[in-house]
Amino acid sequence: MRLLLGSGGFRTPERVAFLTEQMRSFFGDVARLLFVPYALRDHDAYAKALTDKGIHAGYPLDGTHRHPDPVAAVREAAGARRLPRHWRRAGRTSSSAAGRPQPAA
Repeated sequence: MRLLLGSGGFRTPERVAFLTEQMRSFFGDVARLLFVPYALRDHDAYAKALTDKGIHAGYPLDGTHRHPDPVAAVREAAGARRLPRHWRRAGRTSSSAAGRPQPAA
């Protein structure tokens, strides 16, 4: 299972493009992403908002809330790896001259 933990910060087209590129590199050729939508009360609306904003990188989002046993859904997802620190912090950084988020100092 490969795990992506996000905390927002992807409100500009440049940041969404950066996230999409990183997600494609990180997740590769997977069929879907298991999404844990519990940060907002309306889980379906949360998943739809991410898709509508392009924050899904083209992958179908499969919400854990739609599984009879969400914990089992996570356990059964394929392989786990933690994102490098500079990817996790990309949403909270300044931009370089090239317009790409850079790791915070």
